[in-house]
Amino acid sequence: MKWAQIVLLISLLSFASAQCVEKPEIPLLTLGLKQPQNVKRVYDYQTNRIDKEGGSFPSGEAESWTLQNGKVTSYVAYAMSPHEEFMVFKYVYKNGRMISSESHFAGEHSFNAYLYDATGRPVRMNSFDLNPKGKKEQDFYSVCTYSGNTITETSHELNKNKKWQVSSRAVYTYQGDRLVKKVHYLDHGKTSGSTSTTTYQYDAKGRQIKESKAFSSSKDQRIETFLYDTQGLRSYYDFVRVEYQMDERGNWISRTTHLKDGGKVVESRKIEYLK
Repeated sequence: MKWAQIVLLISLLSFASAQCVEKPEIPLLTLGLKQPQNVKRVYDYQTNRIDKEGGSFPSGEAESWTLQNGKVTSYVAYAMSPHEEFMVFKYVYKNGRMISSESHFAGEHSFNAYLYDATGRPVRMNSFDLNPKGKKEQDFYSVCTYSGNTITETSHELNKNKKWQVSSRAVYTYQGDRLVKKVHYLDHGKTSGSTSTTTYQYDAKGRQIKESKAFSSSKDQRIETFLYDTQGLRSYYDFVRVEYQMDERGNWISRTTHLKDGGKVVESRKIEYLK
């Protein structure tokens, strides 16, 4: 995995737990951005891994976000030399709610539109691609329904006969605002088909510390644990300590994670404020 795609991966995972609407601000919050309502952009975020012999392995890629009213309006991932954007996302809001998004990635140009109920809950996402004639063509949609502490997201796609069919169904269970379980029905949403079940565990501070995923089709189980540094930020490395260089607003601009294998990971970013 390319280093610069680690944060994007977080974004994609957060989308999986943000039913019927994307939440592109989650990666920045995971990276510990403080007072995002006062931030205009976070840019040139890049990662460099240094082994215990001192060898440097920069990613050669970087990421940037622009914000408005604390919400992400665009995300760009790009190669640094020469500068070449290979992933671009744009987001549009109305009355504080995301109403549409647009993405350019891997030669594809896609669009999403989001609908809400009278209480402001997201209930539908419509997805479109550009056809060879350059016109939008819908190829996917998902519907969210609410019952007690669960949200069910049912996804639909066009089959080979251009008829809509259920492609998958996921049921999310919450305790308060914490997601504690996700059951994904993979066989066209059939409860009798194959499933994956993911459970989430949290510590006393409400931080996610463990994620376990089991499959009905096998005895295999995937378990991922999460560590937090002295700043309370999640780390994806087996670390000894983490050092920060902060700006005058209390946001870090350089983070060095010292690894147990003797190496280190150095992250840097620049932040432009509104005032």
